[in-house]
Amino acid sequence: MSQQVENALVEVDEAMHKLRDAYNDIRIRQDFLGLGYKTLTTAMARLTVEVGDNMAGFNTKD
Repeated sequence: MSQQVENALVEVDEAMHKLRDAYNDIRIRQDFLGLGYKTLTTAMARLTVEVGDNMAGFNTKD
């Protein structure tokens, strides 16, 4: 299970890098998108840290 969590965190990290790159390419819309982008990235950062810190709880043996 922990490998699945680790893989999910890697995929989220890759997706957030793609989002950042796309956001940086849209200069004309940054003022409009800025608050939503900041809110999303902050929430995702908190989530990934929380999941990473509590990964031991995902180690279940069936």
